[in-house]
Amino acid sequence: MSGLCRRARAWQRKDGCLKLLLDENLSRRLVPLLESYFPDSTHVCLVGLENARDAEIWSYAGHSHTTL
Repeated sequence: MSGLCRRARAWQRKDGCLKLLLDENLSRRLVPLLESYFPDSTHVCLVGLENARDAEIWSYAGHSHTTL
């Protein structure tokens, strides 16, 4: 579990906030509710990854510096 925490910290923005990429299993309606806690977060459906394979989503998360 500690490895996950270290990895999450790697994606922290300079202001200390994390950018989240919410998976399809979570409602996209969460994005505006989380905005004040996790600015610039998004949902896979909002970036064109609806029904995408896990590997595609992980790749996008890595390139966009978001935590999945």
